[in-house]
Amino acid sequence: MAIAGYSIETPRLLLNSASKRFPDGLCNDYDQVGRYLMVQGAPQTAGRFDAEVRMYKAPPPEVSSEEFYETDPSKDYKRGFSIQTVSPLPITWSEHIRAQGHWGAVLRKYMSDYVHWSSLGALCEFLPQARNRVTLAEEKDRYGLPVANFSYSQCDNDKKLMRAAQGVMEDLLHAAGADEVITIDREAHLVGAPGWRPTNTRVSSTRTAAALRYPTSTSPTAACCRPRAAPTRRSPSWLSPLVPRIGCSTKGNSPMASKQVSDYLLERLREWGVDNVFAFPGDGINGIDAAWARADNKPKFVQARHEEMAAFEAVGYAKFSGRLGVCMATSGQVRSTCSTACTTPSSTTCRWWPSSGRPTAVPWVGPTSKKSTC
Repeated sequence: MAIAGYSIETPRLLLNSASKRFPDGLCNDYDQVGRYLMVQGAPQTAGRFDAEVRMYKAPPPEVSSEEFYETDPSKDYKRGFSIQTVSPLPITWSEHIRAQGHWGAVLRKYMSDYVHWSSLGALCEFLPQARNRVTLAEEKDRYGLPVANFSYSQCDNDKKLMRAAQGVMEDLLHAAGADEVITIDREAHLVGAPGWRPTNTRVSSTRTAAALRYPTSTSPTAACCRPRAAPTRRSPSWLSPLVPRIGCSTKGNSPMASKQVSDYLLERLREWGVDNVFAFPGDGINGIDAAWARADNKPKFVQARHEEMAAFEAVGYAKFSGRLGVCMATSGQVRSTCSTACTTPSSTTCRWWPSSGRPTAVPWVGPTSKKSTC
């Protein structure tokens, strides 16, 4: 049995299981449940070029490098960071400008200059710390259960990583010809999974992180970023949080070689006669992306340059072929981006099926339904 409430709700569930037999909750004999919760440092640095760059035309990330990812003994910090191209759209770009303290006429000037900027983003591997943990708050949810309280702070190594990543990105942009660079200090990806702050989570932090996001209990993966509590005779092993089975090979003698949900998903699409899936990859659907390799690319993965384009491609395919058009993108804001294409099938008889990384009810869109969602 897998407790799959992800990194906030899984420890909350276990901590709320306290009883006379398990006074600290199931699987918590060594006070490890909820500890060592991690995020990624994710600063983004942009550079201005004399020529028009139009970064919004490139899919984010288009290029990724892990040259600086491993620990460098010559540096005064452990671990490292990856660097990738990012392409913030205008609304997100305005957040970059406002982070520099600009407002009014100066903000408008930077916004009108948007096509001359190009952005790089880093993902820093912060170290696990016991004090970064989930505990139970005094506040109760609608069922009378204590909500989760997430306490988080950066250690000195984390801060050094952020500064190093910023320095490397600024050097790269200057070397490419940028005459001005700006950086927004941000964090993202609770243990590598994008999400959003749930209504039943309280957050206390030693620093403000506007971009720190927290997954809800609907996430399909289990919390696995911290060391598992040592097994004891008092804690049933089948109640321990399990590592999610995502992206594992079904060949050879892999311990996780069983069929996965993503395999069943593609199998169902084949049963429906779907030949093409118009998609844009991302963290939230990595498990499904991996399933395509195991399925010999059936149905065919047609990569779009943007998730909104994938939605329009699926609608066009459905309209002109008379078959089911399927599009897929990662979780988060891209679901709302795909919604631009929703108006067309809701007013015609074409059928299409949008799917994202967050499990949600997605109705059929066609002549019998005017409701559409991404």
